[in-house]
Amino acid sequence: MESKKTISYKFVIETIKRQFVQDLLYEYSIEANRLLEYKRILDFRYIPTTVIIFEIDCHIDMDTTQNLRNMIFLLVSNHIYKEGNPVVEIFGEKNVFINKIGKTQFCVLISLEHIQEINKRTNVFRVIDYIRSFIDRQYDAHISVGVSLDYSTNVDLSHALSDAMEAVEYKFFLGENSTIFYKDIIQHEVVDIEDIIKSELMIINNMKQLIIDRKIRSCLFDYLSKIKKNKAMPYKVLKTKLLEILIIYITQLREIGIDQKIIDEYLIMIVKEIELKRTFKDLLFWIKKLFDNSDEKLNILFKDNMYAIVKKAEQYIINNYNQNEISLVVVSEYLNISPFYLSHLFKKVNNLNFNKYLNKIRLENAQKLLIISEKNVSEISDAVGYSDSNYFTKKFKEIYGYPPHAYRKIMQNIHVN
Repeated sequence: MESKKTISYKFVIETIKRQFVQDLLYEYSIEANRLLEYKRILDFRYIPTTVIIFEIDCHIDMDTTQNLRNMIFLLVSNHIYKEGNPVVEIFGEKNVFINKIGKTQFCVLISLEHIQEINKRTNVFRVIDYIRSFIDRQYDAHISVGVSLDYSTNVDLSHALSDAMEAVEYKFFLGENSTIFYKDIIQHEVVDIEDIIKSELMIINNMKQLIIDRKIRSCLFDYLSKIKKNKAMPYKVLKTKLLEILIIYITQLREIGIDQKIIDEYLIMIVKEIELKRTFKDLLFWIKKLFDNSDEKLNILFKDNMYAIVKKAEQYIINNYNQNEISLVVVSEYLNISPFYLSHLFKKVNNLNFNKYLNKIRLENAQKLLIISEKNVSEISDAVGYSDSNYFTKKFKEIYGYPPHAYRKIMQNIHVN
């Protein structure tokens, strides 16, 4: 049995080692004399220059995931310093450090300072493969790995940690159980980032028209395919942008007459579902399903709403055509839809635009008044909603072939004869 003195010494060393790792990861620099003291106590030769993050890819609740991470961390701690394994063989027992991060990650700190450039990546893979091998034998867990740049020339483990954390996030594009080197991310050529931004703005700025023309799905998938091809943004940024686009999409449905209850249900659902998606593949599958379901509902709703909305608009015009201020904006506000969409529906249902329909109703009533009333042309113009009698005369002649006063005489002669 180990003596209490030996156990106490090991505990102190482990405590100092943990503090050293914390200082490396979360401080921008360590004073030279403090670093020398760490080297003396911990007896390591090389200062860590690279961070490797291992993240547990687990589809279970966070507490269970954290417990699994803790058990795997303990397993790694017990294996990584054993003689004869590749880690000790390459780096030496006292030149490797491990530490927990958050609830689902742990990191391994190694130094590549003494490794030839051509062999660095190979040796990093040997470390990763070795750790994965004994995790796989004991646990049914997927592990994604992010590897930082090598900071041999300028030791900065706080930046290395940031590199590795950003790298592991790219499992969203590559799939779980991936190994991602930060160097590969920053060297990846983004072919046309401006095109991606233009696609995003085009979708947001033209959402109403895209919904009406049923082009929103194809434009959104084109936008996502460009991001996937270029890996142009971290997954959290992508999720935020996608959530913004889908919220605009759902809220715009209100502008085209979709019931608020349906809109609220969609809003709650998309916020929840986007957060749950763990890979780009899962996200694409869900979006396709979302649009399949929404298209089916919208086909029915559009058809029912289209005729109902136009009918209400027509009735409002028939009841209020004599008001000078009646307009596309006024009627759309009454119906609680956008002027753009109301104009679209008029063209689709009546094969003429809103203003032509309004003029048609006004002129039909002016025609009746010319026959049955004794009002003069100016009075009739005002009675049917025209503020300018000359404009009224011009529009009347365009439809009936004669100006109002001539039309009245013709109709009177017909009636006499």
